[in-house]
Amino acid sequence: QIRALVNDEEFSDVTFMIENQCIYAHRAILSQRSEHFAAMFRSGMRESVERVIPIPGISRQAFLLLLEYLYTDSVKIEVEHAIELYTAADLYHMDRLRDMCR
Repeated sequence: QIRALVNDEEFSDVTFMIENQCIYAHRAILSQRSEHFAAMFRSGMRESVERVIPIPGISRQAFLLLLEYLYTDSVKIEVEHAIELYTAADLYHMDRLRDMCR
């Protein structure tokens, strides 16, 4: 059932702006599953207080796959997204996801 929360606006408390489109998420889930996001949200920097956070350098589809992995600990990786998702997993220090992309 958690998969249904990926990009679900109803109870989201953070919005990422990617390719000029909103992607909705939940700070608590992201913070529990990723030290990168936990640090982002508690840093006192802009990302910790703003509701809309721009994320450059990643496609909307790859970011949605990254979120799906964070929410569910699984994701189906299509060949056309593997390299970009690998790069994002490396950037966000998600070793298991990076290995899955290989």
